Amino acid sequence: MIQSFLALLSGAIVGFALFSNGELAAHTGPVVASVLAHATGALLSSLLWVGFFRSAPLWIVGTPLWIYLPGIPGSLAVIAYGISMNSPVGVSGTLCFGLFGQVISGLMMDHFGWVGSLRRELGFSDFAQVVLILFGTLILQRPTLILEWLPPVAAMIGGMLVGLSLAMNAQLGARLHL
Repeated sequence: MIQSFLALLSGAIVGFALFSNGELAAHTGPVVASVLAHATGALLSSLLWVGFFRSAPLWIVGTPLWIYLPGIPGSLAVIAYGISMNSPVGVSGTLCFGLFGQVISGLMMDHFGWVGSLRRELGFSDFAQVVLILFGTLILQRPTLILEWLPPVAAMIGGMLVGLSLAMNAQLGARLHL
């Protein structure tokens, strides 16, 4: 139950973070916004580790290096989201296309067992989920798609990168027993 609540809360936080990153990108550019967002995130995470998780190891011998690199797709996602949000797609469209990208990357990780995910066969409900999310996104963004295609594609790529980053973070947390 608590995991469901935390997932819902993190979804709400993502909406706020997306807006904040987009505003920052509008003033500084998407790359600088990504650097600043990740620097402040690293600072907060460091303070939380010192305050609450100091006994947790930072490195476990034998852990693959890729598990420690989820910030790479995460920072690329912030750049892609900055491009998308500062367009006619806006915050809601970026979230919709990003969600679509996250679902696609999540299904691919589930099906192929990428980044340590448990392999599973995809079924009808998986494909129905993709179709329904895409349909809802297209309804919301139909006027925008006629004018521009790059921002929605950037948001979908950003969503796929977020999915990859989350999966990598989950593997790291599992290895560190957090």
